[in-house]
Amino acid sequence: MISQEARDYWKQKVLIFLIILLFGIVSFWFDESVLSFVNSMRSPLLDVVMLYASEIAGITLGIPLIILIVLVLRHEHKRKLLKAFLLGLFLDLVVVGLLKITIKRSRPKSYDFLMKTEAFSYSFPSSHSSRAFFMFSILSKYFNYKVFFYSAAFLVAFSRIYLQVHYLSDVIFGALIGLILSELMYWVVEKDLLCLEKIINLKSFLK
Repeated sequence: MISQEARDYWKQKVLIFLIILLFGIVSFWFDESVLSFVNSMRSPLLDVVMLYASEIAGITLGIPLIILIVLVLRHEHKRKLLKAFLLGLFLDLVVVGLLKITIKRSRPKSYDFLMKTEAFSYSFPSSHSSRAFFMFSILSKYFNYKVFFYSAAFLVAFSRIYLQVHYLSDVIFGALIGLILSELMYWVVEKDLLCLEKIINLKSFLK
């Protein structure tokens, strides 16, 4: 039985998701103008900063580093956090990957010369944005640094537009996917809906 408090919580979250969805739909009409405006901010220093910011949610560097940091932390909910991380990142890979190959939206024609290696993959939605908002949203539920974590997520999303590899709508829908996954994974892990604890305990017993 779902408590009234849980009902109110999910009503609030669904409302937030719907608002983000609305912004995402509207943003399609402003994709090119936003891309052009952000491109006018270019500078050699920002180029370097945004390249590193983008890698915060990169598969080869950022994510392994964040998982490693979580592993060495002494936190009472470390196991839950790791399970939410791994499950969520796997689902993010599947969901975003399926959307990319189904929609097949090309990247901006003005994609940045610094990011040419990504020119041959699809644009919608932004996988970096989805991973960033998923990871930092989950972290914000276990650590009291919400402003810091969400600022990092926004920085990653902005860097994808700055580097001309994504449109505004790409990063908004990517962020929406990440936020939804973070809520679902937090709920699944906290409620142990997949019976992960029972499976782990059973394995320990069999040993």
